[in-house]
This record gives sequence, structure tokens and C-alpha cells, in this order.
Amino acid sequence: MSQLSLQRVRARIATINARLREDLPVLPKIVSEISEATRDDSSAAEDLADIILKDQTLTARVLRMINSVPYHRRVKATTISQAVILIGFDAIRNLAISIALYGMLDRKSESLTMLYRHSLTVAVLCRILAERIAYPEPEEALIAGLIHDIGRLVLVKYFPEEYKRIESQVSAGKSRTEAEVEVIGANHAQIGEEILSEWKLAETLRNATGSHHTLTRHREVLANVVKLANVMAHEIWSDEIQSVKSIDFAHQVLTLRPTDLEWAREELQVRFKEYAKIFESDASELEDDDAAKAQRVADQKALELDCLADISRVMVSGASRDHIMTTICEGAFRGIGFDRVMLMFIDEKRKELVVRHAAGAGSDGMINLRFPANVGVIGKCVKERRTERVNASGEKARPQEPSDPIKAVESRDFVCVPIISGGQGVGAFVVDNGLSRRPVTDDALISLQTFANQVAIAMVMSPIRVPPKG
Repeated sequence: MSQLSLQRVRARIATINARLREDLPVLPKIVSEISEATRDDSSAAEDLADIILKDQTLTARVLRMINSVPYHRRVKATTISQAVILIGFDAIRNLAISIALYGMLDRKSESLTMLYRHSLTVAVLCRILAERIAYPEPEEALIAGLIHDIGRLVLVKYFPEEYKRIESQVSAGKSRTEAEVEVIGANHAQIGEEILSEWKLAETLRNATGSHHTLTRHREVLANVVKLANVMAHEIWSDEIQSVKSIDFAHQVLTLRPTDLEWAREELQVRFKEYAKIFESDASELEDDDAAKAQRVADQKALELDCLADISRVMVSGASRDHIMTTICEGAFRGIGFDRVMLMFIDEKRKELVVRHAAGAGSDGMINLRFPANVGVIGKCVKERRTERVNASGEKARPQEPSDPIKAVESRDFVCVPIISGGQGVGAFVVDNGLSRRPVTDDALISLQTFANQVAIAMVMSPIRVPPKG
């Protein structure tokens, strides 16, 4: 971009952002806040959730996305915090930003309806192609596809007269990018790149947006994925046969074969409607009617039964003791839906409770942690062989440093369920919903007792001996 064009674009951007702040005040702010929260190492899941929850429509769409068919997840997220736990900060950031930006589209406008369809097609293709080439962040590919035409969106909404002149020139046979440069001073890809820079989005996203009309190899894989998806989307909606241009680019730059592109087109037909439903959703999806509650309960119970069936299969398969216990612990996490689960056993020699298995947020840092067996809530649970519950508002709740995963559990609701074998307490399940702040229900405790019984059965089949410390 020439210096003169760059100056003209930046002058336009200043005007555009002023209009955005006036007409859509929540959009640039929420995009900025989400980006900042995910860059801050001290941010917790609840911090990101609090930002997203400011916009009910955004909240509904993020949850619907996470629980949709494209994610193929057996555990359903009912809160934003739980969604962060399931797929991570970066993925939630990408989804929330893409959905927030995509909310700018007014599908009642004919011009924007076509742009909506094209952008969603490119987004879904980007994710499909990213999966095919094993790109490590397919959600990033999704957002790149969604916002690749953000510059064109801004022209439609905020510069309608100039956009009409551009469309007139396109109808007369001039290429869109050439017409945009003549009327605006830069094409929509360049304008989009400047807007994303103004909003401080990732460089990979800026590059993918700024270069998507130049079908030459880019140093970044994501930019190349967007370029190919954009060409394929134009071919698909114009009913063109795959062009030599797209086939050659796919093969030479992304090492994809024509059969891979055909598979992507077929996969698009399966996924497009699912994503379209997600982005057409509104805040009414947050309404929690009785039918929705009943369906969630039924889905969760079915998942719990699946996990118990998995445990039974592992037990009779001759699997190792460690593998059986890992399966039970992960089954309690997935099947009941806690934020995290710890399975601990008594080391009789040391008189300590040792965490041997864990699942959920921060679980890697919990393995082999030790607690006194004769004091505290967990020790009491094992010794007296009865469930102990600590409520965040109760007397037993003691705020602790959140950097310690075990102490963080004690700063929220958590529950201990004893493992009983031979009439004695030999260990405990410790579960909590500290990140999502959901209460541990009585129904969840009844289900957890079933998993505790599976541990006891496994101990009889393959007795556990906890080695002494050191």
C-alpha cells in the first residue's frame, strides 16, 4: 500500500471507529476486553466469563457453539466458565471475538445477506481445511474465515454511497478490488487489515485478512488456508467447477489433493447448516424452559451410563490397576460434569491422603499431592466414612491463594465422598465446581457414590497399595 493510500485508509479508519463506538459501543470494547483477558496470565476462567456475560446474545452463541455437533464433545458446557475449561482460553477468545464481530451483520439487508453467506462458507471451509492439514488451532481458522471480509462489511454499512459506486463498476466488468481502490483509495482487504490492527487482534488474523485476495504463497499457514477457502467459496456459490487455480494452490502450498478439496466441499454441506443455526441464534436461547432442563438431564444421565459401561469394560479386560482407576476418575469427571475430580487414597505408613488420579482444570498439578489423614474435612470424610460438603458461604469455607489448585478448591464449593472397602474408609473422591460456581447437587452426589462403589469393586479385584513417600 502506498503512503498516500495508507494515509487515506487510516483517515477512513478513524471515521469508521468513531461510528462503531457510537452505533455499536459494546463491540470494540468487548473485543478489546476479551483479548486483554486472554493475554493476562493472572486471568481466571471466571474473568473471561464475566466479560462475555455482559452480552447475552454473545453468551448464548458461544455456549451453542461449544455444545454443537462440529465440536463432537461428550461433555456439555452449561456456563461460560465451563466452556473455558473444556476448550481453553485461546479457543474461547477466538469464538467470542468472531461471534461479536459477526454480530455486525444485518441479514435483512440484501447486500449483507450475500456477504453473510460467503463469510460463513469461508469460515466453515477454513476450519475443515485446517483439520485436514492438522493445523493446531482450528478455531483460529474459523475466526479468520469469519472476519476476512470485515473491510467489505464496513464499506456496506458505513459508506453506502461509495459502495454503490463500487458495485456499479463491478457490474460494468471491473474487478472488485480495482473498483474499491479507485473509489476508496484501498481495497476491502487492506481496510480490514487496518481495522483489525486498530482493534489489536492477532497478527496472524490481520495477515490472513489483508492478503486473502492475493493467491500467492504466504509465510503463514493460516493466511494460505483463508486464501484457498475464499476461492472455494466463490466457486461453490457460483456453481463453478473447481478451478485449476484453486487446485494448483491447494496442492503446491498446502499439499492438498483434488480429492481433499472434494471432501471439504462434501463436509461443508454437512456442517454449514449447523453453524448457520449457531450464528442466527439470539438471547432467547438463554431461556431455561422445562423441556430444555429435562433434555439436559437426560443427556447427562445417558453420558453417565456410557462412562459406567466404559469402566465395566476396562475392569473385565485385564487392564492394569492404574488404568482402571484413571478410567473411573475420568468417568466421574465426564459422566457427572464436575469442574474437576480428585481420587485419593490413604498411605497408612505416612498417615497421609495421596492424590493418585485427577481430571479437570489444573489436574496435572494435583497428582501426588498429600494431605494429613487425621485432620481437616477430607480426613474426617475418610475416617468417619461419610460425605462432607463445604459451601462457599458456609463456615468451613476459607479463602486461600488461588494459585494453589487445592486451596482454590477450598475457596469454593467442594465435596468429599468416601471410598469404603472392607468396612473401612480407604480414600475419597474430592470434587468441586469452583471455576463455574455451579452448586454440587444432591443428584450429582448420588451419581458420584456410584463411581465410588466402582473404585471399591476395583480394589477388591486388584488391591491398591500406595507406596510410601520418597
